[in-house]
Parts: sequence; C-alpha cells; structure tokens
Amino acid sequence: MKHKVVATVHIRHVLGGNNMSTLTYENKNKLKDVKQYDVWFADLGESNGHVQGGKRPVLVISNDVGNQRSPVVIVAPITSSKTKNKLPTQVHISAEDVGFQRDSIIQFEQIFTLSKDTELIGNRKLTHIPEEYHDELEKAWMISMLGNKKYYSNRTNFR
Repeated sequence: MKHKVVATVHIRHVLGGNNMSTLTYENKNKLKDVKQYDVWFADLGESNGHVQGGKRPVLVISNDVGNQRSPVVIVAPITSSKTKNKLPTQVHISAEDVGFQRDSIIQFEQIFTLSKDTELIGNRKLTHIPEEYHDELEKAWMISMLGNKKYYSNRTNFR
C-alpha cells in the first residue's frame, strides 16, 4: 500500500504583515530537484527601484536538506550589469567558469525566498557554480546576513 504524502506550508509575507499564503504539496517527489550552488532561471516579479526583479538567473543558497523537503528555496539574484557597486556582499563570477555569456555578479544583499513550482522556471538548472567559488560565496553570504567583520579585510573592493 502506497502512502500519500501531504505537506502544507504556511508562508508569512514580509511586507504583508499577517497575510498568509498556504501551499499544499501532495507528493514531495514532484518538487524540482534543486541543489545548493545550482543556478536556475527565476521570475522575481516586478522590479521595485533598486530591488532586482524580472526573469533572471539566481543562485540557490539554501541547504540541500531544505531543498529536498521544502517547496521553497532561498536564492541570490545574479546580474551581468557592470554598473553595480562593488560590495563585500557581491561575488564576481567569470563567464568562462560557469558557461554564461557574460561575467556576472551574485548579489547576496538581495536574497529572496522563491517557490520551486511557480517562480523557478523550467525543469532543470542552468549550471552549477564550481567548488572553487564556494568559500567566497559563503563569505559574502555571511557578511550579508551577519555583518561578520572578520571577512571585510579580505574584500579589497569594499567601499
């Protein structure tokens, strides 16, 4: 006898106060196979001033246990804009290293939580960021979340 897996997840909107969204998944196996350091194409919605929006690549930064079990993932947007400030929360990625058309910047100062079903576009990742970038990505993420000053001295482009 097969058991039906039903999970209900409540997501509290940051800007919406007490508004709640409920997502119900009847089978976790239907969730997209997403791994930490994967790059996916995502719909971030409308841009609001300096907040990244639109359809663009994003880096999955949530851990693999959560990625396997949850209907949502935590991501950092990726831009190819050369006009961005050089911040310690940003990691520059070589196009050649990841198979992009242009060098890009991963922006840990603009982290989002996205639904795998509705906001990740397509059924597969675009690429996986090579391991040689992982330490730098983790440092930028830590600076973004905790402001860990021990990493600032290693980021010479901080203004």
